[in-house]
Amino acid sequence: MDINEYVISEYGNEPGRKINEYQHMQFQSMVAKISNKSENQTHTLKNIILPRIALYKALIELNYTREESFAKIKKYLDEIVGKKMNTRLRKAEKLPGFFIIFKTKMYKEVSSNDNWDVEIVENSKKTIKYNIKKCLWYDACKENECTELCQIFCDVDHIIYGNMKKVDFIRKGTIGKGQDYCDFCYTGK
Repeated sequence: MDINEYVISEYGNEPGRKINEYQHMQFQSMVAKISNKSENQTHTLKNIILPRIALYKALIELNYTREESFAKIKKYLDEIVGKKMNTRLRKAEKLPGFFIIFKTKMYKEVSSNDNWDVEIVENSKKTIKYNIKKCLWYDACKENECTELCQIFCDVDHIIYGNMKKVDFIRKGTIGKGQDYCDFCYTGK
């Protein structure tokens, strides 16, 4: 379910269409302000981060409370996005050597992607651990004056990785919740 379908399912056809129109206007305004970003960062902003921030801002603009707006974004990320990604990972866990594949993919993703400034802390046979010192998600929330929303982006990691059978996901803090960095630790079981 995409974000527009989610809005319709939550608010009904007529109110949902109005919210989606406002979300689209917010999104277009945010996209027009993108500057000094790489092609990869721009792609991530347009396809992942800004549609969610735009929905949050649209709901607030339409006089929904910040609390309700926050709860709707959280519900979308937790129940739609996070669960879908977790289901894919849980299916992939059936592959022989899953943790090695998972660890290799995570290392490649974070070490070659400019959406984050990453420090690799450990990359051993049983563990990959890294700290994100600068995050595109947090920066986008800050630029759009909704840093409170970033904690939802952080929390969805627990939905995605939290109940895997072959991987333990451990986190102590995130930038979105006031820490200096986001720590990620994945250990094979």
